[in-house]
Amino acid sequence: MNRIPTVLILKKKYNLEMKMKYWDFLDLNLQCVISEDGNTIHTFGVWNDLECYKWQSEDDLKHLAEDRDPALEPTCHYKIQPENQGKLVWLTGTPGSGKSTVGHLMSKEAGYVYLEGDCVENYLNPFISPDLSENDATKNAFRQKPLKVNFSKQTICFNSIPK
Repeated sequence: MNRIPTVLILKKKYNLEMKMKYWDFLDLNLQCVISEDGNTIHTFGVWNDLECYKWQSEDDLKHLAEDRDPALEPTCHYKIQPENQGKLVWLTGTPGSGKSTVGHLMSKEAGYVYLEGDCVENYLNPFISPDLSENDATKNAFRQKPLKVNFSKQTICFNSIPK
């Protein structure tokens, strides 16, 4: 359970408006409260949960840049079996239709390998553990460890045409 910080209870009005863009279709105007020391911002974000943004030092940013899974070999809780390719099930649908929840349940209940598409497009480790709660399947995706990508060594495709 998220506790609402005292700073949000004491202040009836926000002291910062933050404009954020998610994907290409969602613009948010967030009403935020900056802590008295100026190092923390609290707001209710895109998932309507309390979000906390903290000022990062140069050392913090360096750690965030380095503490990543390798993009071509992300950590995975599945037993690697290249000789047993299995079948592919592709779940598609509108946002919020339950794709992540169904994929998570297929992994947890039937042993399917679950690769989360939201993670792939956001450069996060796409292998979601079946041990996590299916009630937060989409949120679990965005809590995954970032991938370390070296774009100079990768082939980047736009509209299926290699560049």
